[in-house]
Formats: sequence, structure tokens, C-alpha cells
Amino acid sequence: MLARKCDRCGVHYEIGEAAEIGKERTEINRIDLKRADENGNIIRGYIFDLCPDCVCELVDWIKEGGMNEDM
Repeated sequence: MLARKCDRCGVHYEIGEAAEIGKERTEINRIDLKRADENGNIIRGYIFDLCPDCVCELVDWIKEGGMNEDM
């Protein structure tokens, strides 16, 4: 069994657990964010392990326009 700990909520989950997103199932549980400079060179990257519940919440937040909120 391969397991990870969610970086958001702290829950332990098995790799390959699927998240229910609407009518679809996805096995996405690792988010890789990269930041680039004005030339397109990667200057910093972040990897987040997310449990299936947090993946669903992230997708809902994006669909609701969360990306447009001031941070």
C-alpha cells in the first residue's frame, strides 16, 4: 500500500483513491505548481499532495471563480 498525507487537511489516503467530481472520477491527488519569470524560466515550484476530498473542494473553488478573488 502506498499512502500519502494531505498537505491541506492532514488526512492519510492511499495513492489511487479516486475523487468524485460531478459525474466524473479522477485520481488526481498531487498538484504541481510552478512559477516562471518573464522569460519563461521556472524559478520556483511547489508540490502539494491532496486527498480526494480536497481535490473536489479545489475544483469547486476554481469553478466558482475562486481564481478571480484577490489574494
